[in-house]
Amino acid sequence: MNPNLETMTSRQLLKLQSDVNAALAQRHTKDIDVAEAERDQLRTDLANLANKWAKVGAAFPAPVAAKRPVSARANGNGHSKEAKPRRGAPSKVAPKFKDQVGNVWSGRGKRPRWLTERIASGAVIEDFRIPA
Repeated sequence: MNPNLETMTSRQLLKLQSDVNAALAQRHTKDIDVAEAERDQLRTDLANLANKWAKVGAAFPAPVAAKRPVSARANGNGHSKEAKPRRGAPSKVAPKFKDQVGNVWSGRGKRPRWLTERIASGAVIEDFRIPA
């Protein structure tokens, strides 16, 4: 069956879409059933091998429980990766510069306005350095 989609009415296209969706749902269910049957057969085969090994007296590793796959939406943002831990607040740093009024600056980040104004008026930054 090779329908000509150009000549089909909207109602016919919607019916075709509904039929396709139903067929896909059936196929998906059948695929799951087949996969589960294969898994069960593999478990049976593994148990049989373990019994044969036990009769011979050899140690057989214990079967590992299978984990279910994590869906792509596991953490809500479409990624299955674990969320990265958040970084903590920046640590406090002792001030390195201070003026006579009590304004301080650690030397990190943009220069504060009070220091920029003083340097612009002719002061040297070393005049404000706190001795270590």
